[in-house]
Amino acid sequence: MLQPKGEVFYLPTHGVIKESSSTTKLRIVFDGSAISSNGLSLNDILLQGPSLYPLLSTVIAQFRTHTIGMSADISKMFREVGLAESDRDLHRFLHEDSEGQIQDWRMCRVTFGITSSPFLASKALLQVAEDHKIEFPEASQVVKGSFYVDDCLTGADSLSEAKQLRCDLNSLLSLACFTLRKWRSNSCELLADLPSELKEVDNSNLVISPSECPKTLGLHWNTSTDTLHVCTPWGNRGSYQTPVSICRDLNLNICKRVTV
Repeated sequence: MLQPKGEVFYLPTHGVIKESSSTTKLRIVFDGSAISSNGLSLNDILLQGPSLYPLLSTVIAQFRTHTIGMSADISKMFREVGLAESDRDLHRFLHEDSEGQIQDWRMCRVTFGITSSPFLASKALLQVAEDHKIEFPEASQVVKGSFYVDDCLTGADSLSEAKQLRCDLNSLLSLACFTLRKWRSNSCELLADLPSELKEVDNSNLVISPSECPKTLGLHWNTSTDTLHVCTPWGNRGSYQTPVSICRDLNLNICKRVTV
């Protein structure tokens, strides 16, 4: 391990289990809010950065205007964004190897649990869209207006347009080593040529309750019926399926697609 040249901070770690995740059920989280010997945490001395995300309501409303809807997320988004060399000693952690030896490591990538990480990752995403807006004009606009952190929720008005947009998004994001995965759509034809590892496991045609459908920006999207649902811990009483109920809770009529 390189000897530190300045201040050092060691990040405590813990695991977070998310049974509903189809890819990463156990995620290692670094606790940037842990208090150090001087009474401050790493997050206390970092700037959070401004919010770069569009309004959730805007993303969802735009999504519902397209005939063909599609969603995806960026695989391990934070891990594709480098951490400045000067900041790495403030992101150290200890790791016990298989032989019981304690090893001293430091992060080289933007890290979960650090207050500035969402801003840094989103800024990197927006920058690649800005840098290549001439080559990929439509995909760049989608990145700027239809992404919320690592989640993409967009669509097109025909199958050919949807396939082209999906291709362009993949090409654009690959320039920054971002990979889109967990693709879902209300169009089976759009997903037919994708390898299985890039598609979300989607059994919407078999589910009994809306809560069994995978989530998209916090909403359960049944791709078979092409409806969005808000489900609460109170069971069926909290499952809002009608446009009126969605309006009441989200101030949006998003349950059904806009048709002309």
